Amino acid sequence: MPKFNYTAFVDNYDSTSFLNRDSGRFLLVAHIVLMLISFVGLFPVSLMLSIAKSPLHTPLHIVFLAVVALGMIPIIIYSSQTTNLYPSSLHSWFGWVVLFLLVLHFAADQFQTLLGWVLSKPPPAGGSGSVHVSPSSSHHLDDSVFASDYGFRYHPAPDGGREYVLETGHADDLERLRQPHHPLTLEYRIQRTIATRCQPIRRALARLPERLLTSLLLLSSVVFSLLNRPMIFIAYFQILSGIVTATGMGQADKVYGLLAHFIKGSVFLWFGVLTFGRVLGAFANLGWAWNVRPPLPYSKLSFGARFFRCNIEMIESGLIFFYGITNIFMEHLGNKDGKWSHKDLQHVSIAFLYIGGGLCGLLYESSTIRSLFNAPLESGLGSLRSTLRMGSSRRGAMSSVVESRLSEPVQYGTSFNPFPLFTVFFTGVLMSQHQQATALSTTIHMQWGYLFCIGCLFRVITYVTMYLSPPKSYYPARPITEVLASFCLIAGGGVFISSSQQIVEAMLYRKLDAMFTMNLAVGFTALFMAWIMVCMAVKGWATMRHTGSMTA
Repeated sequence: MPKFNYTAFVDNYDSTSFLNRDSGRFLLVAHIVLMLISFVGLFPVSLMLSIAKSPLHTPLHIVFLAVVALGMIPIIIYSSQTTNLYPSSLHSWFGWVVLFLLVLHFAADQFQTLLGWVLSKPPPAGGSGSVHVSPSSSHHLDDSVFASDYGFRYHPAPDGGREYVLETGHADDLERLRQPHHPLTLEYRIQRTIATRCQPIRRALARLPERLLTSLLLLSSVVFSLLNRPMIFIAYFQILSGIVTATGMGQADKVYGLLAHFIKGSVFLWFGVLTFGRVLGAFANLGWAWNVRPPLPYSKLSFGARFFRCNIEMIESGLIFFYGITNIFMEHLGNKDGKWSHKDLQHVSIAFLYIGGGLCGLLYESSTIRSLFNAPLESGLGSLRSTLRMGSSRRGAMSSVVESRLSEPVQYGTSFNPFPLFTVFFTGVLMSQHQQATALSTTIHMQWGYLFCIGCLFRVITYVTMYLSPPKSYYPARPITEVLASFCLIAGGGVFISSSQQIVEAMLYRKLDAMFTMNLAVGFTALFMAWIMVCMAVKGWATMRHTGSMTA
């Protein structure tokens, strides 16, 4: 490998970017700040409220869309006043796509609410089927809270909770809608405002045939479900593309190496986020939080819970397999001469590791494959079971011992799939020894390689602990080793992204050392994990208010 000439590098380095241009700097900074407030601050909270089915999601999402629209104004003015340094940028036109998807997501959410009201049978006006909630039994609040235009009757809901009567309109044109929230809550008042403001739309929809309304409700629910959680990844992609555009990276043939590092680093980063979310109780209804999957009724399952009947290790193995297939040639495409170098072959071998490791993990998780592994033993144990059934009364204690040994081990109820683990581990080992053109780049590769290896060691401790004492509760086990593993994965993913060639070149030009990336990664990871905990707490708080109002 040729020796790195720092003097020649500095003389030929082009540092031109949007960030170091003086004209319109305030407009660019205003756009960046407003978009970070909206997509990093407001949108995750709005998403958690939406997942919790809280009406508080609606006003917060309106504020979020308003801040996004406000953030578009400075960049439109900035683009009209300055020269475009990045004509092939994806960030600009994809931003309009993101804005369209955000509006579509919000419209689908509100549309399914309105259609649900139109299709639901109106509650009775009174009589023996309703119960009046008196002021003395409603949280001991002042009588002035009970205005005459609020409904306080509730009826038994199909799921065992309560449905309150939401009355809108005037006395001569009164409508009654079903509402699960208590009349004294903010959620109830938000829904009442939506019902009142959208009354003409609801009445127009009510004239349509019921079959068409049912189809529209299904369509809006599917659109909302397909966009709700994935929007966080779309927002993340837009933030990354904004960073690339502002710094001028990824132009011409350099885009392939940049994509390789950004995609791979982001995969590990979000893998860490998923792991940390599982520690906090996410996906506990699927049994993915190191718990026993609770037998919830079908009506209580979310769209994803009805689809995913497998365990999380199957998902991890599938993603690793897909990741290996799609990243075989990514690094090679960045070569100017088109020839295969030894570094290209190293990257391809790692892709083969992911294809093989992912495929092994998928086969290991297959119940059919596992039953085939036990087939030779089962053929011999079948006759033993028949013998025990015929003479169990004569064998006494001995037969009970044999029968206990014929049952499957308790560990069969929990997945201990080592293949995702060793795939990530050997990725860290290989890339920590991956020779680069500069010592700085080599050190940064060592950093995220070591972080992945340490995270895998913590996962090994989790597996050993769970193997000795498999989960027996519906509640998340929250192993502390997984907190540390997720920290290593998130930080390692961030360092992985920063190990791309153009970021390393920018660090060399500004005379930054390798600890700069490590310090930033560790610090931002801690803040990021704290923000994830806040968002998950908001989701739990909203869920508690929702269920509490239904059973109050």
